[in-house]
Amino acid sequence: GGKVLFDHKLHVSEEGYGFACSDCHHEIEEEGDEPSACGECHMSESEEDGLKRSDALHQQCIDCHEESGGGPTKCNECHML
Repeated sequence: GGKVLFDHKLHVSEEGYGFACSDCHHEIEEEGDEPSACGECHMSESEEDGLKRSDALHQQCIDCHEESGGGPTKCNECHML
């Protein structure tokens, strides 16, 4: 599908959307916990232990964009094809 250009700073800064790390990094239990990279648990093409990486990212991003009524939801709006 091509690379996704994700502006992390826009999503977490107060000047942007102001999301907390735990809004996306569901493994964070307490403030100060360091987030893991998605690929540490969600393996690229494996569904053995849960969602594969692409499915986890699509579910997280698209669901949030649809719920908020903003943000891209179509392939070519995120992926640089």
